[in-house]
Amino acid sequence: MPFDVYDINNKHIGVITTSFPNDTDILMISITDLKASDIDLDIDSIKMYVAELYGCKNILGKIKEDKLVEILLNIWGNKYKSYGEYNEKLLFRLLLLEQLCNIERFIRIDKSKIYGYLLLDRKNVDINGENIIIKENIDYIEANVGENGIPIYGKVVDYPIITVENMGVGEGLLLGADFSDFGGRNHTHKTKFKLLSGNVILPITVPISLRIKRGMTVKIYLEKRNIKKIFCDGVFYTYYNS
Repeated sequence: MPFDVYDINNKHIGVITTSFPNDTDILMISITDLKASDIDLDIDSIKMYVAELYGCKNILGKIKEDKLVEILLNIWGNKYKSYGEYNEKLLFRLLLLEQLCNIERFIRIDKSKIYGYLLLDRKNVDINGENIIIKENIDYIEANVGENGIPIYGKVVDYPIITVENMGVGEGLLLGADFSDFGGRNHTHKTKFKLLSGNVILPITVPISLRIKRGMTVKIYLEKRNIKKIFCDGVFYTYYNS
């Protein structure tokens, strides 16, 4: 992208570096001390992407420069002239934010400098100059405890609901249980809660009993598109989907 992201108190949170795997309107903010100016952008690749997006490539795959410039100037004049004089690099970044493509392929960042992630609904932000403002007070970022992986930080914003359901032998076998599982385990647990991360509220359901309360800070670790680990109140909860 990237854009610097600040909270409602003008505190720098990090930069936008990737998109959330399960939603087309949600971006991920990398919590980092780096600023957008510290991150390398592959401008040539972005230009090629934008040219393809607006049909400005010939049959050999080369950019039709004159047509692209004309389209970009028109977009700037119609949508972004409040930013002042035409700025091609800034326009490319704004178009990436608007299109929500695979951002990661256009940037280079040292991931060891990323401490965690917050979520950003791209449709619910204020843009101030070249910065993005989240209209939330981000007061739930805690030190990482050193586990492998980079967590998504959030806060529980409703009253969690824990359910326990009895499971008959037939149902258990359909769910993949073994007969040995029924020696003391003939029920299933489920926890439902809503998590505020950045400016996004996510409804979450996990097949384990979490000891969480409203207002508690939670760290969620993803593996591909799935939640694999949750940290809250000093405890790690790990589970595996079959």
